[in-house]
Amino acid sequence: MRSYPTLEALLRVKEEFTHCLEREDLPYYRASQENAWFTKSQINHRIQCICDGLLQESTMKEFLASCKESSEGKTIALIPSGNIPLSFASDLICILLAGHNALVKPSSKDSVLTAYFVELINSHLPNRVLLISDRISNYDASIATGSDQAQPYFTQYFGKKPHVFRRNRRSVGILRGEENTNDFEKLAEDILRYHGMGCRNIHHLIVPKEFALDPIFEACSSLYPELSEHLWKENHQYRYTISLMNKEVSFSDGWLTLREADDLNPPLTCVNVTRYTTEDDIEDFIHKHRESLQTVVSKKMGNLGQAQNPSLLDYADGVDLAEFLSSL
Repeated sequence: MRSYPTLEALLRVKEEFTHCLEREDLPYYRASQENAWFTKSQINHRIQCICDGLLQESTMKEFLASCKESSEGKTIALIPSGNIPLSFASDLICILLAGHNALVKPSSKDSVLTAYFVELINSHLPNRVLLISDRISNYDASIATGSDQAQPYFTQYFGKKPHVFRRNRRSVGILRGEENTNDFEKLAEDILRYHGMGCRNIHHLIVPKEFALDPIFEACSSLYPELSEHLWKENHQYRYTISLMNKEVSFSDGWLTLREADDLNPPLTCVNVTRYTTEDDIEDFIHKHRESLQTVVSKKMGNLGQAQNPSLLDYADGVDLAEFLSSL
């Protein structure tokens, strides 16, 4: 059943969430005590993205239009990761719009903000979302997000019912040497927002063979004050030391390391760099890693600075949630 009353309620959630953000009436202290990576500026950014992107009226209507008619709502178990604040927001909004209810098992790294968000939603959509701490039961389908190592557990516990399992993915930025200062500032946002811990953060750069890396460091420096300095610097010092010991080709400004390597799994505080000669090299790289990519950004694509500001229809891992939720 297409849930336009749910859409109207979610618009009220958006309005109240926006007011809470403006008044700074949010559990910043408790959230940061639980997860020191969740600084005030990172929490604020995430909530703004939820309000501006995920709870946008036109996009929610477009999602509803793509859902098939359903006569009965189901119960969807939602098992989110805790890598960024409220990482599950898009999934939860889709579940509710599709006319279903949700069982949410909070990540131990994000239980404070999760409880806050769920309470806000339930004040406008009573009893549609239930927080649980025990083993999940009495559900019809599941959406679970975790590391590659978590996949066998997801399969064991949730694999017998309809499911969407998400694993590690990475994102790539393409530079062609035509970028200006504003473009590099947008790229810096894609790299450093949420301390680079999201699957949509840029973890790998593809750059021309003779490209100088200085503009990247210069742009990123403006965002360093928003990072959790102690944790970030401690990790950076350790990772950069390991890089030097391994005799890797890497460059650092004391905060960020750019390391020349072709894999998609740089450590925290590091971005890998691949150099190319022709456009075919770019296409080959993207094709080679296509099953491991979440998103790709570039000036040519017009999406620099938007990696961590997806719309409701930018489905993670390319899984169409409207189709999945309509099929239940």
